[in-house]
Amino acid sequence: MCYRNMKKTLSEEVIKDLMGDALAVSQLEREWEQLKEDRTILRSIFPTGDSKVVLPCNLQRMIWNAQKIFRIDTHKATDLHPIKVVEGNINYLNKNKVNDCSFNHM
Repeated sequence: MCYRNMKKTLSEEVIKDLMGDALAVSQLEREWEQLKEDRTILRSIFPTGDSKVVLPCNLQRMIWNAQKIFRIDTHKATDLHPIKVVEGNINYLNKNKVNDCSFNHM
């Protein structure tokens, strides 16, 4: 992780915490790899990158709501710890898994 890039978005306290925790760094690296894989998959589904594709949710509004809920000022470094974000995302995805629609009939 590049200290200079982290300093632009994270508070000094969060950066120190991350730099001293190898487990947190590896968890963030795994999350980054997953994001890159997801991006590749989405690019195969939406090859033109057309932003007018209808999604089942208003993504811009979801991001705006999250910024308001967590009091994120996009012009300042945040004290929101990235590991809490990753863990919250994992918990949310586990609670909202899409189940297989095929039913086993007896």
